[in-house]
Amino acid sequence: MAGFVTSRARSLSSLCITTRDACAVLSSMVFAFYSASRSNEITKLKSDSSEFTIADGIVQHLLIDHLFKGKFNNIIGEEDDSRINILTKPYTVDEIIVPDTFHDVIDCTKRTIDQMSYFIDCDAYMDINVFIDPIDGTKEFCSGEK
Repeated sequence: MAGFVTSRARSLSSLCITTRDACAVLSSMVFAFYSASRSNEITKLKSDSSEFTIADGIVQHLLIDHLFKGKFNNIIGEEDDSRINILTKPYTVDEIIVPDTFHDVIDCTKRTIDQMSYFIDCDAYMDINVFIDPIDGTKEFCSGEK
């Protein structure tokens, strides 16, 4: 039993480090989006009148489909991940067309996140469920308060 706990703790430590490093990579992309966050090009109102940005959708998509895919029992995100396309241009998030100026930063971030996924043990976490809220404080993000 002690060997399992040590192995599990080591795997969990590795997961935390990789996730932290991925967040650092994602933050560069998010800062690029933040500079344009007051633009109607990258935001919309959801049905509950809360704001949604391309940052919300793309960050969640990169975490679920690129960093964590196949590594956990279940991954539940706040946003609808099915309406995000960052594979073929024009990139879209929901019905928002992502401005061309963001394509390079998205592509670079996606490549890096894909590489980082190899550091996460595929078998160690299959009994874990993950919940993702990509940008906590979207209202403040959109208004420039954060």
